[in-house]
Amino acid sequence: GGGGGEREHKPRKIISSASLSQDIKLREVDNAWKPSTKKSREKPVDNANTEAHTDDILKKTRSILNKITPQKFQALVKQLTDIQWDTPAVLNGAIDLIFEKAISEPAFSVAYAHMCAILIEKKGNEVKLALINKCRHEFEKDKSETAKYLESKSELTEKSEKGELTDEDKESEVRLEEEMRLSRMRSLGNVRFIGELFKLSLLTEKTMHDCILKLLIDKSEESLECLCRLMATIGKNLDKAVAKNRIDQYFTQMDKLIKGNKTTSRIRFMLQDLFELRKRGWKARREDNAPKTIDEIHKEAQEEEEQTQLILQQQSRQQRGSDRRRGPIQTPGRSGGPPDRPGQSQGNDSDWNTVPVTSRRARVDPSLMKMTKPPVDEEIKLGPGSRMGMGSSWARGSSGGGAGGKQSSNGGSESNNNNRFGLLAKVQETDNRRSYSGSSRESSKGRSSQGQSAPALQRRVSADDGRRYGGTERQKSLQEARRLKEPITAEERVQPRSRDRTPEKEIEAQKPDRKQQMSVDDMEKKTRAILEEFLHLLDYKEATQCVGELGAPTMMHIFVQSCFDDTLERTATARQNTGLFLQHLIKHNIIPADAYLRGIELVLEFACDMEIDIPHIWAYLAEIISPAVRGDLISLRQLFSASNCLVAPNKTGDLFSEILHQSARHVGPLRIGDMWRRDQLTWEEFFPGKPLSEVNAFITSKDLAFTISREEARPNQPLPSNEVQAHLEKMLHHKDDNEKIFQWIEANVGSERTNTDAFIRSLVSAVCESVIVGDEPNYRADDNKLNDRIVLLRKFIDSNDQRALQALFAIQALWVKLKNPRNLIKTFFETLWDKEVIPEESIYAWIEDRTEPEGKGAALKSVTAFITWLREAQEDTDGDS
Repeated sequence: GGGGGEREHKPRKIISSASLSQDIKLREVDNAWKPSTKKSREKPVDNANTEAHTDDILKKTRSILNKITPQKFQALVKQLTDIQWDTPAVLNGAIDLIFEKAISEPAFSVAYAHMCAILIEKKGNEVKLALINKCRHEFEKDKSETAKYLESKSELTEKSEKGELTDEDKESEVRLEEEMRLSRMRSLGNVRFIGELFKLSLLTEKTMHDCILKLLIDKSEESLECLCRLMATIGKNLDKAVAKNRIDQYFTQMDKLIKGNKTTSRIRFMLQDLFELRKRGWKARREDNAPKTIDEIHKEAQEEEEQTQLILQQQSRQQRGSDRRRGPIQTPGRSGGPPDRPGQSQGNDSDWNTVPVTSRRARVDPSLMKMTKPPVDEEIKLGPGSRMGMGSSWARGSSGGGAGGKQSSNGGSESNNNNRFGLLAKVQETDNRRSYSGSSRESSKGRSSQGQSAPALQRRVSADDGRRYGGTERQKSLQEARRLKEPITAEERVQPRSRDRTPEKEIEAQKPDRKQQMSVDDMEKKTRAILEEFLHLLDYKEATQCVGELGAPTMMHIFVQSCFDDTLERTATARQNTGLFLQHLIKHNIIPADAYLRGIELVLEFACDMEIDIPHIWAYLAEIISPAVRGDLISLRQLFSASNCLVAPNKTGDLFSEILHQSARHVGPLRIGDMWRRDQLTWEEFFPGKPLSEVNAFITSKDLAFTISREEARPNQPLPSNEVQAHLEKMLHHKDDNEKIFQWIEANVGSERTNTDAFIRSLVSAVCESVIVGDEPNYRADDNKLNDRIVLLRKFIDSNDQRALQALFAIQALWVKLKNPRNLIKTFFETLWDKEVIPEESIYAWIEDRTEPEGKGAALKSVTAFITWLREAQEDTDGDS
């Protein structure tokens, strides 16, 4: 053919198809892949320890964790708790999955911490132990990995400086940087997760202090960054009165790092941010962008939309108000006549109305337009200036700015001649009978506001003062009711203005009332600021100085009232600290007892109404009042007089019952009973008109027999020390409250024997033994139980060095009796020192004392780390001073 060769023919392939009836055998191997469902069917079901069973459980757990969102949190956690973690492998694997999710997703740390708390509650302490071990292992591993990365980094840096860096080394450097970045992210996620677990009381305060010390001692950039993240997470929960000294020492060391320029600028700025965070009371400058539910997102969007609408409405009202202020500048013909529309109020000449522009033109009587030029009055006094140069005389209409018009020589008034628009009005005499108060802005609001008297306007303005009560509607209403209930003094009454009274005199008459209102507001604002700072720092000296600098001794009752109002719905700790603060101020004569009682009286006036919103209000009030009562700074008789308003609704007994019991918890019922009888109070006074049987029933139900007779709280025949300890152990084992234990000690031991070494040893041994949990040899102290019993030890040791020394010897003897459990004696020493039960001097005295050598060497070895830290902290404090 034409240009191409012949096509090459390939041999055809013949594919033979097998017969359908023929059996075909596939090649089989030993390790062929099979679906997991087929594996589970092939293997026995009851073999729960197999690897397949573990993989199946972990697969379900991972699937649930991958679906975690705030919206589905409760449902998914319920599914997670239903899964049986029946083997150690499954338990550890599930904890590893949860931990990895928590540190890789720091934004969900709070959610994962709550999940762990629920799992511990449902599945037991095995979950808690595995979780704590995982956190500890990861925390220690981070330090070793960081050291390894830094070593590799230094080797690569040396090669780079020598010019020996190969391509493989460059790849290794990039890979190392990425590994360091991931390791740093894991470390930050780990410390944040640890902090969230501590906030839920899943980790102890001692563990947090150990973590902070390790990070602070390391001083590497990664450790200091983790320290900042950890302190920002737990600082608010850790920076309490009992740990204030430790926290101050941590910040002292951080301040040295900042001033010494031993770290990078980035770390120094992070440390400085931590200082500022503590000064703000551990309140972040901006809210954490935590995950939110769909409902929360919708709610925020709705609030933003409402806020936008509110701003637009305010702008519209301001625009209309601006138009009204420009409205009076009208021609006389359009503004002087009566209103066109029906329903508009008929005022007199001194009122100014802006008539809307209509298509109809107003009819004007030509006879009224015969105007004569009045003589110019040189003594016209204009009111306060406003926009466009117009004074309040424009707002008042045609009065000409004078108070009552210019007086003629014969005593007659010439105010009619001074009225520039008098020819347009029918009635002029009412101008002198009208009384106005306020500026041109108040006068331009229309006829509805002009008809109000000055006191009514002041009452309306004073309603804004309710904002100082936290912005809630209930507190606004209470404050307004308080103001209306107070008697009006002569200075506060604003008399109607007479003919011969000038606006200047009227303004002067109103000045004292305005000044008084401002002073009350200032006092409440300063009270809130002082109290807020005190509750965060608990610095009595600084707070007392601030109160003394207020310079308002006659308004101390407002200070007391504001303290009650501000802390009544806070935590129990805040209320107790507020009560101790007020006790301190009364004791140092900063607040007179009369002012304190007056402030209580103001609070109690509305306590019955507040009981609807705060059911436990009597217990809350007692937490604030009881420190002054047990300190004997105010008598019970004075307090009864201040609470007279509660007698009619039969609430005085409830309040006093709480005050007496809370005071007895600290000083014992014997002393409180003596104070009751000293003031000659009887319960019949609290329930006037009630039969004696009801009064006795109240005393019995509230357990107030110690107020009736001293015999009810007087010690009986003294018991031997061994019986005292046995009975205390029995009461502590039955979890009796501290008040009941106080009552038993006063009734059966007596105040004289509570100061002896034998009693202190019996008490400390009984208390410490009651808080020990676990089995031999893994005994440990339950921190929550020990903290609940601290008040017992603090009351009877009472910062006495000899009693504190005997307490340490009792702990040593108990530790030897239990065959030296690991870290148990160290826990007791740290906690009692941290809670200010045992002073440092007593610990040093115990170290030097050789009177009880049994187990002393082993005990010293067990607490060596704590004593070393204590001495180093003391040296740092002495060096700074």
